[in-house]
Amino acid sequence: MKKPAISLQKITFTLILVASVLLGLNARASTLISALDKEQFDWLGQRIFINECAGQLRCLTSWNDGEDFPSMGIGHFIWYQSGQEAPFEETFPALLAFLQRAGVSLPNWLFLSASCTNAPTQIPGCDISASELPLSNINKQADSPWKSRQEFLADIEGVRLSGLRRLLQNTLNLQVEFILERFELTLQEILNQSSPIERELLKTKIDSIANAQPPYGQYALIDYLHFKGAGVLKSEKYNGQGWGLLQLLKALPESQPTLLDYVETGEMLLRQRVANAPIERDESRWIKGWIKRLRTYLPPPEVP
Repeated sequence: MKKPAISLQKITFTLILVASVLLGLNARASTLISALDKEQFDWLGQRIFINECAGQLRCLTSWNDGEDFPSMGIGHFIWYQSGQEAPFEETFPALLAFLQRAGVSLPNWLFLSASCTNAPTQIPGCDISASELPLSNINKQADSPWKSRQEFLADIEGVRLSGLRRLLQNTLNLQVEFILERFELTLQEILNQSSPIERELLKTKIDSIANAQPPYGQYALIDYLHFKGAGVLKSEKYNGQGWGLLQLLKALPESQPTLLDYVETGEMLLRQRVANAPIERDESRWIKGWIKRLRTYLPPPEVP
Protein backbone atom coordinates (compact mmCIF):
# COMPACT_ATOMS: atom_id res chain seq x y z
CA MET A 1 0.00 0.00 0.00
CA LYS A 2 1.28 3.43 -0.90
CA LYS A 3 2.20 5.54 2.10
CA PRO A 4 0.13 8.76 2.18
CA ALA A 5 2.21 11.88 1.77
CA ILE A 6 2.38 14.11 4.85
CA SER A 7 2.96 17.73 3.94
CA LEU A 8 4.80 20.18 6.16
CA GLN A 9 1.87 22.56 5.61
CA LYS A 10 -0.56 20.02 7.06
CA ILE A 11 1.71 19.32 10.03
CA THR A 12 2.07 23.04 10.71
CA PHE A 13 -1.71 23.52 10.53
CA THR A 14 -2.27 20.70 13.01
CA LEU A 15 0.29 22.16 15.40
CA ILE A 16 -1.31 25.60 15.11
CA LEU A 17 -4.62 24.10 16.22
CA VAL A 18 -2.95 22.37 19.14
CA ALA A 19 -1.11 25.52 20.15
CA SER A 20 -4.26 27.63 19.96
CA VAL A 21 -5.99 25.42 22.47
CA LEU A 22 -2.92 25.05 24.67
CA LEU A 23 -2.48 28.78 25.09
CA GLY A 24 -6.12 29.81 25.23
CA LEU A 25 -6.06 31.40 21.76
CA ASN A 26 -3.78 34.16 22.98
CA ALA A 27 -0.77 35.86 21.46
CA ARG A 28 1.72 33.54 23.10
CA ALA A 29 0.75 30.71 20.73
CA SER A 30 3.65 31.69 18.49
CA THR A 31 6.18 30.55 21.11
CA LEU A 32 4.81 27.02 20.97
CA ILE A 33 4.65 26.92 17.18
CA SER A 34 8.28 27.95 16.80
CA ALA A 35 9.33 25.05 19.03
CA LEU A 36 7.55 22.34 17.03
CA ASP A 37 9.02 21.98 13.58
CA LYS A 38 8.79 18.87 11.39
CA GLU A 39 11.82 17.29 13.03
CA GLN A 40 10.20 17.65 16.45
CA PHE A 41 6.88 16.35 15.10
CA ASP A 42 8.74 13.22 13.97
CA TRP A 43 10.49 13.06 17.36
CA LEU A 44 7.14 13.17 19.13
CA GLY A 45 5.83 10.27 17.05
CA GLN A 46 8.96 8.22 17.67
CA ARG A 47 8.80 8.97 21.39
CA ILE A 48 5.21 7.73 21.65
CA PHE A 49 6.00 4.65 19.52
CA ILE A 50 8.94 3.80 21.79
CA ASN A 51 6.82 4.36 24.90
CA GLU A 52 4.05 2.05 23.75
CA CYS A 53 5.87 -0.49 21.60
CA ALA A 54 9.61 -0.06 22.18
CA GLY A 55 9.64 0.85 18.47
CA GLN A 56 8.81 -2.75 17.45
CA LEU A 57 6.55 -3.06 14.39
CA ARG A 58 5.16 -6.40 15.57
CA CYS A 59 3.69 -4.53 18.54
CA LEU A 60 1.42 -2.53 16.21
CA THR A 61 -1.17 -5.26 16.82
CA SER A 62 -1.03 -6.53 20.39
CA TRP A 63 -3.10 -7.77 23.32
CA ASN A 64 -1.37 -7.30 26.66
CA ASP A 65 -1.55 -9.93 29.35
CA GLY A 66 -4.10 -8.89 31.97
CA GLU A 67 -6.16 -6.72 29.63
CA ASP A 68 -9.57 -7.47 28.12
CA PHE A 69 -8.96 -5.89 24.73
CA PRO A 70 -6.38 -5.61 21.94
CA SER A 71 -4.37 -2.43 21.34
CA MET A 72 -3.45 -1.16 17.89
CA GLY A 73 -0.95 1.25 16.37
CA ILE A 74 1.89 3.37 17.70
CA GLY A 75 -0.38 4.65 20.45
CA HIS A 76 -1.89 1.32 21.51
CA PHE A 77 -5.35 2.51 20.55
CA ILE A 78 -7.95 0.44 22.43
CA TRP A 79 -10.36 -1.72 20.42
CA TYR A 80 -13.43 -3.36 21.98
CA GLN A 81 -15.69 -6.16 20.83
CA SER A 82 -19.29 -5.37 19.94
CA GLY A 83 -21.22 -4.61 23.12
CA GLN A 84 -18.17 -4.86 25.36
CA GLU A 85 -18.35 -2.70 28.46
CA ALA A 86 -15.06 -1.47 29.90
CA PRO A 87 -13.94 1.58 31.88
CA PHE A 88 -11.39 2.94 29.42
CA GLU A 89 -12.04 5.08 26.35
CA GLU A 90 -12.04 3.18 23.04
CA THR A 91 -9.93 4.96 20.40
CA PHE A 92 -9.14 2.60 17.52
CA PRO A 93 -12.44 3.07 15.61
CA ALA A 94 -11.87 6.83 15.75
CA LEU A 95 -8.37 6.32 14.31
CA LEU A 96 -9.85 4.25 11.47
CA ALA A 97 -12.32 7.04 10.71
CA PHE A 98 -9.46 9.55 10.73
CA LEU A 99 -7.42 7.42 8.33
CA GLN A 100 -10.38 7.05 6.00
CA ARG A 101 -10.94 10.81 5.96
CA ALA A 102 -7.26 11.14 5.00
CA GLY A 103 -7.88 8.92 1.97
CA VAL A 104 -6.34 5.70 3.28
CA SER A 105 -7.81 2.49 1.87
CA LEU A 106 -8.88 0.27 4.76
CA PRO A 107 -9.38 -3.52 4.82
CA ASN A 108 -13.00 -4.10 3.91
CA TRP A 109 -13.47 -6.93 6.40
CA LEU A 110 -13.58 -4.26 9.09
CA PHE A 111 -16.89 -2.88 7.93
CA LEU A 112 -19.00 -5.08 5.68
CA SER A 113 -20.38 -8.10 7.49
CA ALA A 114 -19.81 -10.76 10.10
CA SER A 115 -18.85 -13.18 7.33
CA CYS A 116 -15.94 -10.93 6.36
CA THR A 117 -14.98 -10.18 9.94
CA ASN A 118 -14.83 -13.83 10.92
CA ALA A 119 -13.18 -15.15 7.77
CA PRO A 120 -9.75 -16.72 8.46
CA THR A 121 -8.61 -15.63 4.99
CA GLN A 122 -9.77 -13.07 2.47
CA ILE A 123 -12.98 -14.14 0.72
CA PRO A 124 -14.78 -12.82 -2.39
CA GLY A 125 -16.71 -9.64 -1.67
CA CYS A 126 -14.45 -8.60 1.21
CA ASP A 127 -11.73 -6.88 -0.80
CA ILE A 128 -13.63 -3.87 -2.14
CA SER A 129 -12.04 -0.52 -1.28
CA ALA A 130 -13.35 0.63 2.08
CA SER A 131 -12.94 4.22 0.88
CA GLU A 132 -16.27 3.74 -0.90
CA LEU A 133 -18.06 3.13 2.40
CA PRO A 134 -19.72 5.99 4.32
CA LEU A 135 -17.89 7.18 7.43
CA SER A 136 -20.89 6.14 9.54
CA ASN A 137 -20.05 2.49 8.80
CA ILE A 138 -16.81 2.78 10.75
CA ASN A 139 -18.33 3.99 13.98
CA LYS A 140 -21.11 1.40 13.80
CA GLN A 141 -19.29 -1.71 12.62
CA ALA A 142 -15.56 -1.51 13.34
CA ASP A 143 -15.60 -3.85 16.32
CA SER A 144 -12.79 -6.16 17.35
CA PRO A 145 -13.59 -9.66 16.03
CA TRP A 146 -11.44 -11.57 18.56
CA LYS A 147 -13.28 -12.89 21.61
CA SER A 148 -10.21 -13.60 23.75
CA ARG A 149 -6.47 -12.97 23.96
CA GLN A 150 -5.86 -16.63 23.10
CA GLU A 151 -7.93 -16.30 19.92
CA PHE A 152 -6.12 -13.08 19.02
CA LEU A 153 -2.65 -14.60 19.47
CA ALA A 154 -3.64 -17.62 17.38
CA ASP A 155 -4.45 -15.19 14.55
CA ILE A 156 -1.34 -13.02 14.95
CA GLU A 157 0.15 -14.12 11.60
CA GLY A 158 -3.22 -14.38 9.88
CA VAL A 159 -4.51 -12.25 7.03
CA ARG A 160 -6.34 -9.78 9.23
CA LEU A 161 -3.61 -8.92 11.72
CA SER A 162 -0.81 -9.03 9.13
CA GLY A 163 -2.82 -6.63 6.99
CA LEU A 164 -3.49 -4.32 9.92
CA ARG A 165 0.21 -4.20 10.78
CA ARG A 166 1.03 -3.21 7.19
CA LEU A 167 -1.66 -0.53 7.32
CA LEU A 168 -0.41 0.83 10.62
CA GLN A 169 3.25 0.71 9.55
CA ASN A 170 2.38 2.77 6.47
CA THR A 171 0.44 5.41 8.41
CA LEU A 172 2.77 6.26 11.30
CA ASN A 173 2.70 10.02 10.66
CA LEU A 174 -1.08 10.03 10.29
CA GLN A 175 -1.36 8.30 13.65
CA VAL A 176 0.67 11.11 15.20
CA GLU A 177 -1.67 13.64 13.56
CA PHE A 178 -4.62 11.73 15.02
CA ILE A 179 -3.06 11.89 18.49
CA LEU A 180 -2.58 15.65 18.10
CA GLU A 181 -6.15 16.15 16.87
CA ARG A 182 -7.52 14.10 19.75
CA PHE A 183 -5.38 16.11 22.15
CA GLU A 184 -6.75 19.38 20.82
CA LEU A 185 -10.39 18.29 21.04
CA THR A 186 -10.06 16.62 24.44
CA LEU A 187 -8.20 19.53 25.99
CA GLN A 188 -10.95 21.85 24.82
CA GLU A 189 -13.48 19.50 26.43
CA ILE A 190 -11.56 19.64 29.72
CA LEU A 191 -11.62 23.43 29.65
CA ASN A 192 -15.29 23.62 28.65
CA GLN A 193 -16.32 21.39 31.56
CA SER A 194 -14.52 23.60 34.08
CA SER A 195 -15.89 26.65 35.88
CA PRO A 196 -14.65 30.05 34.60
CA ILE A 197 -12.26 30.48 37.55
CA GLU A 198 -10.96 26.92 37.30
CA ARG A 199 -10.62 27.25 33.53
CA GLU A 200 -8.28 30.21 33.83
CA LEU A 201 -6.18 28.41 36.42
CA LEU A 202 -5.96 25.32 34.19
CA LYS A 203 -4.93 27.47 31.22
CA THR A 204 -2.16 29.03 33.29
CA LYS A 205 -0.85 25.62 34.33
CA ILE A 206 -1.07 24.29 30.76
CA ASP A 207 0.79 27.37 29.54
CA SER A 208 3.58 26.82 32.08
CA ILE A 209 4.06 23.17 31.14
CA ALA A 210 3.69 23.71 27.38
CA ASN A 211 6.48 26.28 27.42
CA ALA A 212 8.76 24.31 29.71
CA GLN A 213 11.91 23.21 27.87
CA PRO A 214 10.34 22.73 24.40
CA PRO A 215 9.51 20.29 22.98
CA TYR A 216 9.46 18.31 26.24
CA GLY A 217 6.62 20.32 27.76
CA GLN A 218 4.35 19.79 24.77
CA TYR A 219 5.32 16.11 24.67
CA ALA A 220 4.49 15.74 28.38
CA LEU A 221 0.98 17.13 27.91
CA ILE A 222 0.20 15.26 24.69
CA ASP A 223 1.65 11.92 25.80
CA TYR A 224 0.03 11.88 29.24
CA LEU A 225 -3.39 12.59 27.76
CA HIS A 226 -2.85 9.79 25.29
CA PHE A 227 -1.31 7.53 27.95
CA LYS A 228 -3.77 7.92 30.83
CA GLY A 229 -6.74 9.76 29.38
CA ALA A 230 -8.42 13.07 30.01
CA GLY A 231 -9.88 12.24 33.40
CA VAL A 232 -13.40 13.36 32.45
CA LEU A 233 -15.08 9.94 32.24
CA LYS A 234 -16.77 8.78 35.44
CA SER A 235 -15.76 5.21 34.60
CA GLU A 236 -12.05 6.09 34.63
CA LYS A 237 -11.83 6.26 38.41
CA TYR A 238 -11.11 3.87 41.25
CA ASN A 239 -12.72 4.63 44.62
CA GLY A 240 -13.83 7.96 43.19
CA GLN A 241 -10.28 9.05 42.37
CA GLY A 242 -9.11 9.64 38.80
CA TRP A 243 -5.65 9.70 37.24
CA GLY A 244 -6.14 11.53 33.95
CA LEU A 245 -4.72 14.80 32.65
CA LEU A 246 -7.45 16.82 34.38
CA GLN A 247 -6.55 15.37 37.78
CA LEU A 248 -2.84 15.92 37.11
CA LEU A 249 -3.35 19.57 36.17
CA LYS A 250 -5.56 20.21 39.20
CA ALA A 251 -2.96 18.71 41.53
CA LEU A 252 -0.08 20.83 40.18
CA PRO A 253 1.19 23.79 42.20
CA GLU A 254 -0.75 26.92 41.24
CA SER A 255 2.31 29.11 40.76
CA GLN A 256 4.53 28.34 37.76
CA PRO A 257 4.62 24.54 37.91
CA THR A 258 7.70 22.94 36.38
CA LEU A 259 8.16 19.78 34.35
CA LEU A 260 9.55 18.11 37.46
CA ASP A 261 6.37 19.08 39.34
CA TYR A 262 4.36 17.58 36.49
CA VAL A 263 6.28 14.28 36.54
CA GLU A 264 6.19 13.95 40.33
CA THR A 265 2.46 14.73 40.43
CA GLY A 266 1.79 12.17 37.71
CA GLU A 267 3.78 9.58 39.65
CA MET A 268 1.73 10.31 42.78
CA LEU A 269 -1.54 9.88 40.86
CA LEU A 270 -0.48 6.60 39.27
CA ARG A 271 0.70 5.13 42.56
CA GLN A 272 -2.65 6.17 44.02
CA ARG A 273 -4.39 4.44 41.10
CA VAL A 274 -2.52 1.19 41.77
CA ALA A 275 -3.44 1.36 45.46
CA ASN A 276 -7.13 1.88 44.58
CA ALA A 277 -7.32 -0.66 41.73
CA PRO A 278 -9.34 -3.87 42.12
CA ILE A 279 -7.08 -6.60 43.48
CA GLU A 280 -7.78 -8.89 40.53
CA ARG A 281 -6.27 -6.36 38.10
CA ASP A 282 -2.88 -6.48 39.85
CA GLU A 283 -1.87 -3.09 38.44
CA SER A 284 1.29 -3.05 40.53
CA ARG A 285 2.95 -5.09 37.74
CA TRP A 286 2.73 -2.02 35.46
CA ILE A 287 3.76 0.79 37.79
CA LYS A 288 7.50 0.50 37.10
CA GLY A 289 6.93 0.98 33.35
CA TRP A 290 4.48 3.83 33.97
CA ILE A 291 6.97 5.71 36.12
CA LYS A 292 9.72 5.12 33.57
CA ARG A 293 7.48 6.64 30.90
CA LEU A 294 6.72 9.70 33.02
CA ARG A 295 10.43 10.35 33.46
CA THR A 296 10.91 10.56 29.68
CA TYR A 297 9.13 13.92 29.97
CA LEU A 298 12.29 15.35 31.54
CA PRO A 299 15.11 16.35 29.19
CA PRO A 300 18.43 14.60 29.78
CA PRO A 301 20.78 16.51 32.08
CA GLU A 302 23.19 18.78 30.29
CA VAL A 303 26.75 17.54 30.08
CA PRO A 304 29.17 20.17 31.45
